[in-house]
Amino acid sequence: MTSPDFETFWRLWPRKTAKVAAIKAWRKIPPLELPLVMEGLTAQLPELNRRESVYCPYPATWLNGLRWRDEPPTPTVSPITAKILPQSGLTARTATNAINRLIASGIAPDEAKDRVYRQLGWIQG
Repeated sequence: MTSPDFETFWRLWPRKTAKVAAIKAWRKIPPLELPLVMEGLTAQLPELNRRESVYCPYPATWLNGLRWRDEPPTPTVSPITAKILPQSGLTARTATNAINRLIASGIAPDEAKDRVYRQLGWIQG
């Protein structure tokens, strides 16, 4: 049986792989540190959700590596996007922030990107 805290973690984690290993890793964490795990996950979730699943760590790897203590990653923009954005009058940070706001509101990462890209006229539809 798993704890409600773990089930919340599992529901939020973008890559649903190796649940038994994740449960074992979760049980090693001191109870007083569990709120910090969830804070770290919340801070890192926008970046984790943006990644293709193969580039998102297994949940047990993230837990065993104490990765909730990491600084949230700075969003990066591809060189192609960096060239296109100035032509549209937007900065890379503006487009990234728009995508992040949509993801935070519950929209899937791919859908958020599509909406922003459509608004910018990069894709039709």
